[in-house]
Parts: sequence; structure tokens; C-alpha cells
Amino acid sequence: MQTDTTNTAPAVKQKRERRNANRCRVEVDASLILLNQGAPLACSIEDLSLGGCRLRMNKKFLAGTLVRVEVNFQVCGVAQRFIGVTQWTDGDRVIGIRFVDMSERRIAALAELISDVQEQAALEAALAPEEEQEAETIFESNATESALPESKPGPRASEPPSLNDTNDSALPAAAPGDADSAALPATPRERRAHPRLNVDSGAVVRLIDLAADVRGRIIDLSLGGCLIQTIERFPVGIFRRVETEFRLHGLPFRLGGVTQTIYDPHRVGIRFLNMSDRKREQLSELIGEVMEHTSETEADSEEKGVPALEKSQAANSE
Repeated sequence: MQTDTTNTAPAVKQKRERRNANRCRVEVDASLILLNQGAPLACSIEDLSLGGCRLRMNKKFLAGTLVRVEVNFQVCGVAQRFIGVTQWTDGDRVIGIRFVDMSERRIAALAELISDVQEQAALEAALAPEEEQEAETIFESNATESALPESKPGPRASEPPSLNDTNDSALPAAAPGDADSAALPATPRERRAHPRLNVDSGAVVRLIDLAADVRGRIIDLSLGGCLIQTIERFPVGIFRRVETEFRLHGLPFRLGGVTQTIYDPHRVGIRFLNMSDRKREQLSELIGEVMEHTSETEADSEEKGVPALEKSQAANSE
């Protein structure tokens, strides 16, 4: 008697596919508390999702499944605590936990945490040798440019002045109001891909490999990076993985990157890497709003300052 096995493979596949949320790789120490016993068990988290996590116990897990537990761990410097049940076990040290009794606020916070973990993983992948070599080339190019003398010898008498010569004496004098002529010397020196916004807000630079924080203030900001003025001497050099935390107009930001330039012992330039589309959009909109508000404020100040200046000049003439 023949058996039709056409639908057997799809049925097995459907049975094994049990995850409702994508999981991200996490490797941090944790503790598991059996709520019916109250005894903490040492373990580590191997992956994490909105629905639960997978743990590797330090000792063989004997409690079995459908046991109510509490999971405690710390990721990205933030302590986490979740209630769940043991969903499955491999019979030895690996168990799966399903989170239960989660409010919408806790789910949103966990989603934000998972997003930060995924950004950190992408940041680590971005710092491959070829990425570091490219960054080193850019840094050396900037260092060479800053080492050049401020002015060059003027053209020889037998040669007409060249527009490529940056010596001010070799350039024709700019007429008042001639914006194009005034902008000529500055054009070759403009290397920034994004406009920078002058800010003054408290900031923390977290050194990933040292697990240490350096506090200071953020001086300027763009979509590509920022400049930090530190309180204490900055302890590391360039190409070190960091996270920069700051608030801008009440909105918190935590962005991964690398130290790009060390200007002096207390000023460090940071280049952002692998920023998510969500954070990039938030930061772009906020920078645009701040710059627009600043322009409007300056315009209002100029309009209000003109009559006052005229009155002052008239009073002085009398």
C-alpha cells in the first residue's frame, strides 16, 4: 500500500517554525530566578526578541518546562527584568523563555533595546580592516593639509596669476558685495559632507572596549558626526569604537561611531557609523528645525535692530 507523502515536508516545516518575532544575537551575563523557589541561577543570554530569549545555564537545568521565572540582565548599560515561563529545554543547559504579562510600554522599550543591539552589531561589522584603512587615509589627508603653510609664494612675474593659487596677493581684489569673488579661496577647503550645527549640551562618550564613560559637552553636530569637549583628558586615540549619548531639545540620542580626530587632550571628533534610518530621520529633522529656528531668530533680531540703530545714529548727530 502506497502512502501519499506530498504534504509531509510542508507540515514538518510549519511545525518547526514557531517564532513570531525576529531574534538578535546577544551575549551578556544574566540570572534566572525560579519564582516558586526564589533561588537565582547563573546563566547567559544567547539571543533576544520581543517574545522571549534563549538562555545557556552555567549548570544543568532540571526544573523543566512551563515554569514561571524571572530573567535579569543588563544590555547597553540598562538593567532589564522580565517575567516569563520556560517554553522548551534541550534537556541539559539551554532553555527557551517566553515573556508574559508585558505592557505596551515594556514592549516598546524592548523594541528600542533590540534596535540598539542590532545597530551595535552592524557597527562592529562595519569596522573591518578595509573600513579602518579608509578612515586612516582620510585622517592622514587631513593631517597633511593642516601641516601645509598658510600661504604660498606668489606667481613669477613672467606668469599671469592663476586661479588655483591660494596666495591672496595673487588674486584680484574682490569688489564690495561680490559674493562669488569672496568665496573663491574658501571653496577648496570645504570638506564636510553635512552642515554642522553649533550646540551646547551635556554628553557622554562610552568607550566600548574599555566599558568606561567619558563625560563632557557636545560642541557641534551633523548627520556625519560631532565634536565633543571632555571634562577629563580623553584616554584613547583614533579608530576606537564609541557610543555618544546626548539630548537635543529634550530628545535623547545614543549613536554608535568611532573616534575620528583628536584635536587636543580634551577635544575629540567622532564619526557616526551605521545609523538606523529611524534615528537618521529623527536627527535630520531636528537639525533642520533648529537651524530654521536660529535663522528666524537672527532675522527678527536684525529687523528689530535696524530702527534702534537709526535712532542711535540720529541722537549722536544731534
